[in-house]
Amino acid sequence: MKRAVFLDRDGTLIEDKDYLHRPEDVVIFPGAGDALKRRQAAGFLLIMVTNQSGIGRGYFTIEDCERVHEHLAKEFANFDVAFAKIYIAPEAPNRRSRGRKPSPQFLFDAREEFGIDLAQSYIVG
Repeated sequence: MKRAVFLDRDGTLIEDKDYLHRPEDVVIFPGAGDALKRRQAAGFLLIMVTNQSGIGRGYFTIEDCERVHEHLAKEFANFDVAFAKIYIAPEAPNRRSRGRKPSPQFLFDAREEFGIDLAQSYIVG
């Protein structure tokens, strides 16, 4: 079984900006790349789990969110860091969602998809 670190996006890896949807507005926290590289080198899969209610509220599109994530992937690749997967909950808070945090559903999904031992894994954010 594999180990993973599940990471929130906004306020954990990058500055929290209300309804971030433009890659040029992304500000990665200093040291985030090096910290993720160390976790990855220690054998942990890196998995991002993020609520993006701006999509469900109609403030931006899933494609906008994906462009932000493509930008993040390129920036973290400079540290030889890669996310195994990014799980997105696009629903607004007042809508049903199978994965919107604090739901653990995406952790269970990742356990099945990647063979992760959740007892040996961590959540940050």
